Amino acid sequence: MFKKKTVIWLLLILVFGLSLRVYKLSELPLYGDELTMVYDSYSLLKTGKDQLGNAWPINFSMGEGRPAGYVYTSIPLVALFGTGAWGVRALSVLSGLGIMVVVYLVGKQLFSEKVGLMASFIISVSPWEMSLSRGGFEAHFALFLSLLGVCLFLSSRRQPSNLIWAVVAWGLTVHTYPTYRIILPMFLPVVLYFVGSSQKLVKLYGKKRLLLALFIFLFFTTTSFQQTFSSSSIDRVKRIGVFSDRELTEKLVQKINYERSIDSLGKVTVFFHNKPVERFKVLISNYFQIFSPQFLFLTGDGNPRHNMSEMGEFYWVEAFLMVVGLVFLVVKRERKKLILLSVWILVAPLASAITGGPHALRSAFLLPPLILLSATGVVEGLSLLPKRRLIILGLMTLWFFQFTLYLERVYFLAPQKHGRFWSEMAKTVSLVTMEQKEKYDLILLSDKIDNIEYAYQVYARLDPVGVISQNQKPIEMRGVKELKQFGNVLIGQFPDTEIFIKSLSGNILYIGDIAEKNRFSQFQILEAGDKTGGIVFYQKN
Repeated sequence: MFKKKTVIWLLLILVFGLSLRVYKLSELPLYGDELTMVYDSYSLLKTGKDQLGNAWPINFSMGEGRPAGYVYTSIPLVALFGTGAWGVRALSVLSGLGIMVVVYLVGKQLFSEKVGLMASFIISVSPWEMSLSRGGFEAHFALFLSLLGVCLFLSSRRQPSNLIWAVVAWGLTVHTYPTYRIILPMFLPVVLYFVGSSQKLVKLYGKKRLLLALFIFLFFTTTSFQQTFSSSSIDRVKRIGVFSDRELTEKLVQKINYERSIDSLGKVTVFFHNKPVERFKVLISNYFQIFSPQFLFLTGDGNPRHNMSEMGEFYWVEAFLMVVGLVFLVVKRERKKLILLSVWILVAPLASAITGGPHALRSAFLLPPLILLSATGVVEGLSLLPKRRLIILGLMTLWFFQFTLYLERVYFLAPQKHGRFWSEMAKTVSLVTMEQKEKYDLILLSDKIDNIEYAYQVYARLDPVGVISQNQKPIEMRGVKELKQFGNVLIGQFPDTEIFIKSLSGNILYIGDIAEKNRFSQFQILEAGDKTGGIVFYQKN
């Protein structure tokens, strides 16, 4: 049972954390993945098919083999909020709230109620967690599910039936974000070790429950690997994996050939200069970069979608608190807890290392154990230090300064600076088209505008039946193929644009990327909000 005081503190943390996550939530437009996910959810809601016409798929070709978890779970939220920012991001916001509660429960079970509450507060204001909550990220929902699985498994020591629910949560995790197919099989043995020996497990859960849990886990992992080896998923892996990336392979081959040509050892150089050795070096380099101060505390992964503040994933003071928490566990000889958190920390970045280095989404499983260490450092570790009050005052001052800086950058700078990362122009063009389409016989939208083909169908909330039809069978007009037509709006690539437009009858409006302005003798330009580009208008009356 929860104590009344604990419930009050937890509710205050949740309200504060929620306010941080929803303020100006829709200020940033939807980027490519959000656009395709929310429309797949909408299409399934209306037709039972994704936007390509596949009935209730287990992975989505429009998302290059995207797992089904986020899309399906978002359906009721899309029904409630529509296809806008709230429709696709509400699940991520709810995941953030769920993580605050679950990290409290995990902290309480591993350490104490105070550590659990402190962990909940720290994660509620965490730059990494807040950034994940404010976008429609599958990785964030998967983080919640994986952490829920850990919480349920730990509680199964008192309530054995929770073992089944823990396995179900982990099974849903691998069907939500693919990196957990690598991480969880390596992490689960240490969780089992934390509970006890195999004999203790059998005694605690019983053979039937253990076999049922194993069957459920095998079912989920088998079907998830079936997704992994679908054609679209394989194509994506080939582009980003350290072991299959073609661009990386070419660079390594050039390096290997050069070093073999100048090495004086002769024929045995092949044992020192080869692709396995070079790939292993890249993998190790990627892995340790994830633990670098650059990623954790200074700049993050450099992607403004994942890190809107362009600051580190953690506050500077947390570097100190993590060390203090780790020292406390060593001093107090908390062997099992130390092993659990250490393996958790070491395993979490593996998928990100394999796919290319620091990445806030693929490395998100690293967040909870480091937060738990920070919370332990605050509640338990600082008591070991002299002049504790002075240290706490200094830490709070430094944290408040950086927290304020973070909020300013996220709420007021990022929307103006990083619009192109969020398909800002596609939203602008979609809204302009919706306003102007009654004034023209035909509006042509160039697919040079990033994600316009997805943005228009989302912001205009087009009928999925028509979208499916156009995706399956694009039209041809005057020799120009692969065009999509929605009423008097035509989307595609138009060669010899001005000549093509003049061959059409009626009032025509063409909207394209600013880079296309040289195709026209007369045009108008609308500059992008982040000053990095714009759109060009051409009218034929």
